[in-house]
Amino acid sequence: MNENIDPLIRREFERLGLNIVENERLAEMIISKVNRRRNFLIAMGLLVAALVTVIIVVILANMKPQALATGVSGQAASITQLATADGSQSLPLTGYMDIDGSVPSKAQAIFIFNLRQSNLMQEFTDNPDPIQGYAGKIDVYLVSKGLPDRLVQSYDMSSHTQVNEFSAPIDGQYKWILTFNNPNFKGRVRFAFVRAN
Repeated sequence: MNENIDPLIRREFERLGLNIVENERLAEMIISKVNRRRNFLIAMGLLVAALVTVIIVVILANMKPQALATGVSGQAASITQLATADGSQSLPLTGYMDIDGSVPSKAQAIFIFNLRQSNLMQEFTDNPDPIQGYAGKIDVYLVSKGLPDRLVQSYDMSSHTQVNEFSAPIDGQYKWILTFNNPNFKGRVRFAFVRAN
């Protein structure tokens, strides 16, 4: 029968040990204490989730668009710095892309970064596509001279705000291809690429 009791309530009874005091409301007090503890943990979890959402929205809202760079291709884009001679972008990289899903060349964006092994990157996309769900895909390729690009990681892209994490398996140049799949979507998508280590 002991195994049928809620684990938190059982723990409170075990804390009392054999010294159970005469109290008609003992069970009620223990259940009340357990419920307060659970409510506190749920409230803290919701607070943390809300803070993370606010931080992501603030980061995406404060992206300052500047000059067009040659390292981004596929459509008009505004980002914070120019590409290097090998086409790579510096990190952090923020800005926006104008997407037209009805034109295949304008429904894709390409970003290139030089990364060292175990560099952890976070990619943020704020996509206002009203499709409410799967809105495209993100493919990450390792680029090697004289060899075909090798697919390293794929992510589904959703509408609204999304965060993806990527850890570089080896030193090299990585190409991020964002492909939007809604042919009816025309709009501005904000993005950010940041290194976490």
